[in-house]
Formats: sequence, C-alpha cells, structure tokens
Amino acid sequence: MVDTDEVLASWDRYPSWVVCTGQADALWSPDDTRRQQNRGGFDDYVAHLGDEFVWLTLARPLPADHVDRELVELAVRIPELRIRERDEASRIAPHRASGRYRDLARARTTGLWHVRVLVASGMPAAARRAAALLCGAADLDDLPYALAPSGAPMSFSEALATTVVTADGHAAPFPATTELLAVLARPPKRELPGSTWSNARTST
Repeated sequence: MVDTDEVLASWDRYPSWVVCTGQADALWSPDDTRRQQNRGGFDDYVAHLGDEFVWLTLARPLPADHVDRELVELAVRIPELRIRERDEASRIAPHRASGRYRDLARARTTGLWHVRVLVASGMPAAARRAAALLCGAADLDDLPYALAPSGAPMSFSEALATTVVTADGHAAPFPATTELLAVLARPPKRELPGSTWSNARTST
C-alpha cells in the first residue's frame, strides 16, 4: 500500500515541472517509414536519463455523453469540410476529422478520459529534456495522438492548475481514449531503478 500523502510530498519536492500537451491527429498514424526508424520506447529513454525525473499521468473519465456529442458535431462538420476541398491542403481537415470520428466511434464502448501529463526533475533543463524524450518515444506510434512539452518549467501546484490550448490544436489537459491512457500509465516492461505510480480515477 502506497501512502498518498507520502507520494504527493515526494512529487512536490521536485521544483521543475513541465506540462505536456496532447492532440488527437489522424495524420499521426503508423507508416512503414516511421516503423523502419525503430526509435526507442519509454523504457529505453528512461534507462539513459542521468537525472531523477517524474512521469505523471492523471486521468478521470469523461461523461458518457461526451463521446456522443462530439460524434454528432463531427457528423455535421465532415460533409462541410469535404465540400470545401480544393487542393491538397484543404483535404487535410476532413481527413483529420474522419480519423477522429473513427477514434471516437471505437471509444463508445471503452469511454474517453480527461488526461493530464506532467514531467518533473530537479532542474529546469533536466525537466525539459526528460519531457522531450518521453513525448517523442515510439510507444505512441501506433496511436493517432501526438504529445509535446509546453511552456517553461513551473512548480507542482502550478502544473496541476495550468490549462494550455495552442494554435495548432494541442491542449493540456486533453481528451484521450483508454488505449492511449494504457500506454501512458503502464508500468515499465523491464526492471528500472525508481518507483512507478499512476492515477486513473474511476469516478467523475
């Protein structure tokens, strides 16, 4: 049994926290070129990080009707986007919207989660480095999501309260499927120094 107060106190001792944004994007899908690159996964990167760090995933389930509302919105929006197709650039929007529709249709059975991803370390540079490495790991290649570090490092309390929305659609926190949450919150595949906690609340 892990003592909650002890865990929170240990996280609060890290002075530098980086908020990671996420975005559902059908263009971020596996292809042969990316697979041939054979980039490392979370475990590979963690093994080579010289500084202590925290990779924290917080999640709570979104209401059941959230998926249905977004599906209805996309069902109206996708035909409108297809009408506007004139060149390659204008074809991207309906492709992304259709990919999101398929992702949400699958999520009707497993649900969606409100996900916040934070990375911490003892120094700002180390926190930024850890966040960049972990967001770029290959574990996410099979899922239509992209993660990216956002903003300057901050305190734990500030990171928990920070909301980010970027011009290109990245957000923190962000809605995600159970498949993505399982990847972000999974324990290491092999034994690594340190401890692992995840927090997936089961009620809204």
